[in-house]
Amino acid sequence: MKKTLALLLAAILLLGCIPASLAETKEISVMIWYRDIDDLDFSNMPYFNDPENGITATSGVHATFNQIKGSDWSTKVNLMLASGVYPDVIVRGGLDLEMYGVDQEILLPLDDIIDQYMPNYKAYLDFDPQTAQSLKSSDGKTYQIGWLIPQNINTDSHLFLNKVWLDNLGLSVPTTVEEFEKVLIAFRDQDADGNGDPSNEIPMGGTLRNLVDGIAHLLNFWGVANNEIHVALDDEGKVYSPLTAEGLRPALETVSRWYNEGLIDVEAISQDSNASEAKINAGNVGCTWRWRMSAMGTDDAIWQQYIAVIPFSAEGYQAKLQR
Repeated sequence: MKKTLALLLAAILLLGCIPASLAETKEISVMIWYRDIDDLDFSNMPYFNDPENGITATSGVHATFNQIKGSDWSTKVNLMLASGVYPDVIVRGGLDLEMYGVDQEILLPLDDIIDQYMPNYKAYLDFDPQTAQSLKSSDGKTYQIGWLIPQNINTDSHLFLNKVWLDNLGLSVPTTVEEFEKVLIAFRDQDADGNGDPSNEIPMGGTLRNLVDGIAHLLNFWGVANNEIHVALDDEGKVYSPLTAEGLRPALETVSRWYNEGLIDVEAISQDSNASEAKINAGNVGCTWRWRMSAMGTDDAIWQQYIAVIPFSAEGYQAKLQR
């Protein structure tokens, strides 16, 4: 079994250069996460295959892409890592670096290679030691290339409301949890999309606890900034579990009630992001958590109906986000 070269070659591909010592590799396989856009084909991009300036022509390295939808990533990457047949490069998507780098040594540490072959990237790390340290695993080694870009993206997900539905029902944008619940009830009962059938509306869509579209983000309203590992830092920098947060019980009680009253998609606890996205794209969802609405494979006529709203603070609590 060959060991994965992890994100080193990914960075090299993205930078459009390859060191002479690696140029002997004529064929590499790349497992790449991509957004749910069906016509996205990395293998046909001029960036890679332009006969004069593409990466293949200038480096002598041909990449075979295995494209994985973001919503399928966790399942397929875990199956791949369990199979023992690894790609040379893994690009984007979540990966347990402690398990597959530190413990199982499937991923290669990149520190020496970064020092030797990536002067521009290393300069970024040298300029910001705190970021460099955050990219290291528990053994002090680096198994990833950081995506260091100034996008001003500071949260895992955002809360979006269908403004067209609000306008159809003469409702204002809610500013409290109580007002938000009334909006969900109206979306459920009052033919919010105006098609004459009040039964096809889904007040809130999503999955159970996906990092992007999980309804578990609702716990944020009660100051429960939970995440996939249930570990966080408090305001004083001390480690704690969000599962011990004071607001957890009232949060769970309220979200459970909303689910039982049909204010949350009944399939949210079992469906994946593909199913959730399909309902948004069909125009059936009044509210959802999403990273963003545009450039996600959603028609303009659909995503432009939505507005982003800041998460509400439940009475007696301060809303908090995971990041």
